[in-house]
Amino acid sequence: INMHDFEHKNMPDDKIEISNLDTPDDQGKPSPLQRIVKFAGARFTSRTRTTFFALTLLIGGCTLIYLLLSYLHIPIIQAKHSPTPTAVSRITISDSTLQSASPNSLSVVNGVAYIGTQDGTLSARQADNGTAIWQTKTALPLLAPIVVDDTVYNISENSHNGHIDAFRASDGNLQWSYQTQLLAAQPVMVSGGIVYVCTQTGTIYALRASDGKMLWHFTVGTSTGVTPLRLETLLSISDGVTIIRTNNQILYFLRSQDGSQLWHYAVDLSTIPPVVDNGIAYINYHSLQAHRLSDGKLLWQYTAGNVQSYTIQRDLIYLNIEDRTVLSLNVQNGNQRWRFRADKPFDTLIAQNNTLFVKMLEGTVVALQDQTGSRLWQFNPPTQNGTFSLSDMKDGVLYLIMDDTSITFYALQLNNGHIHWKQSIHYIDHGYNFQVDNGFSYTRQINGQMNIWSNNDGHLIWHSPGSILIIGDLIEANGLVYLQQADESILALRLQDGKIAWRYPSAT
Repeated sequence: INMHDFEHKNMPDDKIEISNLDTPDDQGKPSPLQRIVKFAGARFTSRTRTTFFALTLLIGGCTLIYLLLSYLHIPIIQAKHSPTPTAVSRITISDSTLQSASPNSLSVVNGVAYIGTQDGTLSARQADNGTAIWQTKTALPLLAPIVVDDTVYNISENSHNGHIDAFRASDGNLQWSYQTQLLAAQPVMVSGGIVYVCTQTGTIYALRASDGKMLWHFTVGTSTGVTPLRLETLLSISDGVTIIRTNNQILYFLRSQDGSQLWHYAVDLSTIPPVVDNGIAYINYHSLQAHRLSDGKLLWQYTAGNVQSYTIQRDLIYLNIEDRTVLSLNVQNGNQRWRFRADKPFDTLIAQNNTLFVKMLEGTVVALQDQTGSRLWQFNPPTQNGTFSLSDMKDGVLYLIMDDTSITFYALQLNNGHIHWKQSIHYIDHGYNFQVDNGFSYTRQINGQMNIWSNNDGHLIWHSPGSILIIGDLIEANGLVYLQQADESILALRLQDGKIAWRYPSAT
């Protein structure tokens, strides 16, 4: 046999025609799949068809991997920098507490605005002019960014897990990511180089802030009866002690360094959270008790009727007793210092600047000398209609709000109680907190517009135009006020005149 008879010489590429894979339809015409296969066999070589098939597999595989990474919450896009990088000052905040979900997706720290949006974008911009510093993609934010010690924490959650992503504040690079069970209502607190994460399963995790490594975790315990024991609230971290509260009203005091239990104390639903001051935990349960924070040893207790509230200033603790009485006790031993009997029921005690301010239910305000309890002055409101509340105290001025047919703001001089100014405004949004900062007062109307007042004389400096509808609280810093609109965009307005300094995203 001559092998040359079998050589393949000068032959065109083979063409493969595949037919009759599907039966024709009722009218005798080929099916769509038959026509596609016949067309491909007639038009393309086997090599071209193989390449096309491989490319289809590659695209499908990449799509599958992307969907898997997205589901597992693994970031695949790192930070991209602006063409002209801008230096960011180092964050020096030592403690940050996240109380609850906020409509704001903005945090302003040390001249930088950190913005998280609902498309998963986290960006840093110069707070004074909006210039981009960096931008990265992450998971959809559950809360506003938390910025502590040169780290930006993005908190997110899907239907299965909670996530904490830690980005370097200076350039947006991802430092670490941690996945855990679904998060509790108060999910994260950062303090002393530790990130505390609370989950719906009742477990608290302590992560090292530098690299996300879990230092310890604490699970409340076994179930009792039909109600499982769960972590209800992470109350505070003070003097190296982490305080949590369970759904069966047990206070646990844990060593922050390793999560070991120092002591615990049973309370009830009506018990207000303990106050920690100078190594002492004050618990108001049947009596006011002072416990040593490190081991729970009872230092002293004072039983004096139903204590409604209390506040601490320097070496004294002031009690609001149900029978219209203010008691002043020494914080070291619980000995009574002085007693003040009010003419009417009161609901608020505020201690500041060597003065104790007592606000009656009907609006009267009494100022007492904090060390002796002697009366310094008394403010009697012109009317007892409506409800009154003490709102704030800044720069030698006490702000009292009367809520009647309209809202009236009283600015009282702290040294004598005289009216510094007052201003009435209609249609105030009662869900918005009256804010005072840097010589200005801020209010929001029910239509979403913001009003800015001067603290010097109470005149209206400016208000946001009707096209700007504000949600959530404002943030004031760097001579600007930062507001979030209903469409989730961010506006930075100049404090002195309300003009727009910049917006995010930029107007097109």
